[in-house]
Amino acid sequence: MSEEILLLQLLDEHTEIEFSELLSSSRFSREELIELIDQGALQPSGENESDWRFPSGALYTLRSAARLRAAFDLDMPALGLALGLLERIDELERQVRELECQLLR
Repeated sequence: MSEEILLLQLLDEHTEIEFSELLSSSRFSREELIELIDQGALQPSGENESDWRFPSGALYTLRSAARLRAAFDLDMPALGLALGLLERIDELERQVRELECQLLR
C-alpha cells in the first residue's frame, strides 16, 4: 500500500493540515496553491500563510485537481472553476440524497 493511500485512510474530517504539509503532499507549486486559494477552491483557516490550516478534504480536492489538470490540460483559473463546479455538484447530490430519505419516511 502506498504511503499516500495510507495517509488518506488515516485522516478524518476533523484533521487539519498545515500549508507546508499540503504543499509537500501535492503536485502543485506554492504559487499554484495560493492561486487556488485566491480562487476559492481551497479555504484555509488562519490569518497568514504560516498559520494556514486546511481540512483533510483539501488533499482529495488537490488529487482531483491534479487529475483534471493532467486529463484536460487546464490552466489554474479553469482548474479553480472546475473544482468549484465539482464541489457544487457534490453539494447538490448530498441535498438530493437527504430529500430522498425524507420522502421515504
